[in-house]
Amino acid sequence: MSEVWQQAFDDHHDMLWGLAYRMTGSHADADDIVQETMARLLATQPDTDRPLAPWLTRVTVNLARDRLRERKRHQVDYVGFWLPEPSPTAGFESFGTRWLLRESASIAFLVALEVLTPLQRAVLLLRDVFELDTRETAAVLEVGEANVRTTLHRARSAVRAERALQDHGSLGKQHRNAMIHLFSAVMAGDIEQVKTLLTEDVRSYQDAGGAYSAATRVVTGSDRVAQLLIGIARKRTDAWPNVEIVPLNGTVALLVHHSESATGPRIAPRTLMLVTTAPDGRIDGMYGVMNPDKLDALANKAP
Repeated sequence: MSEVWQQAFDDHHDMLWGLAYRMTGSHADADDIVQETMARLLATQPDTDRPLAPWLTRVTVNLARDRLRERKRHQVDYVGFWLPEPSPTAGFESFGTRWLLRESASIAFLVALEVLTPLQRAVLLLRDVFELDTRETAAVLEVGEANVRTTLHRARSAVRAERALQDHGSLGKQHRNAMIHLFSAVMAGDIEQVKTLLTEDVRSYQDAGGAYSAATRVVTGSDRVAQLLIGIARKRTDAWPNVEIVPLNGTVALLVHHSESATGPRIAPRTLMLVTTAPDGRIDGMYGVMNPDKLDALANKAP
């Protein structure tokens, strides 16, 4: 009998993992949630006369909401800005190439979800990303349909205000070119060139987890962000670090490795940089991950 349930679970695994990752912004949490969902499936063995997907989705969402509440309680002790964990496999591949599914796994979108309550996050993902209708979403979350509609409206408004979703076509190529041009300008120390590559209202987020020096708040505006980037570069002593372009979260990222001699005790030896771009190709969002725990975890997950 367990083989039957295992096959049923395997058929839905990628969808559940993608949902859990988007809900929590954590690869490790998504892994744990999916495993716990499987354990509950084997323990409960729900009615097989009904579709299994709604039951599995409900369990996954409830576990993710519990994990979010727990994280919020402990996040007050986190040093600096918390960014979601980058992931090379964010669960979007199994759903084809529809742009919203790719973008909904982006760091920018996951950061925007942080302004939502767990219920708002679940409603937005189920309705707009995984395309459940209002009735199906209400059934999964065990709330009224009117509540789903109201919650969805508020969640959409909040995420839209964060400028998190962009359908710009070939995002990977656009982001790659923008990052390379910006990195070259920063390494050259050309602050004016850096400014031309940024939108006036660009936002920069840095997450070092307290292990290294980093901006502890969001830095906004081309002048301030350019000064921040040039200032960081001047603290390094290597002429040109090792740079990798890696596919992450539905787009590409720049992974920069500095030599040990180029860094001090409070200077991060590695930085993962992801960006979002405006329609004109300039960078309007920057996400720098220096937290060693997150980068080590990413290295361990790399294929």
